[in-house]
Amino acid sequence: MPGSKSGFTLIELIMVLSVMAIALGLATPGLFTTWEKAEFQKNLNKIVFFLRESQLEAVSKAQKVSVVLDISRREFSRGDGRRLALPDNLNIEPKSDKTYTRRKKINYLFYPGGKVVGTELLVTGKRNRNAIIYIEPLTGRAKCALR
Repeated sequence: MPGSKSGFTLIELIMVLSVMAIALGLATPGLFTTWEKAEFQKNLNKIVFFLRESQLEAVSKAQKVSVVLDISRREFSRGDGRRLALPDNLNIEPKSDKTYTRRKKINYLFYPGGKVVGTELLVTGKRNRNAIIYIEPLTGRAKCALR
């Protein structure tokens, strides 16, 4: 048609932008939750890897390896000087041993045969994220289970 103008009206543009803003508002909290969950899992994996590495070192070098969790300093340390600092957003405590409150340290001893002496750890993060780090007593293998 001659003289007619094509395009969108101001009302149509405002409606489209409103719908997009609502959709973005609904999706954003889910993205943050997913990111926090991934961060929590990444930090758990670091702890499990540190413990597994200690167990492998005990077996491969055929000697005992000691790992200490110092809750007050928020770090794991090994006899060879290696350390793993705990992130500020994680809280960690033994699941069964309540005597740690006096000493604030938990000792793990990995033996060359694969056995380990230690306790389960309860790890809590933001938004009530919980996990248990369990070390098999006979094999020394560390595992993580989200709760």
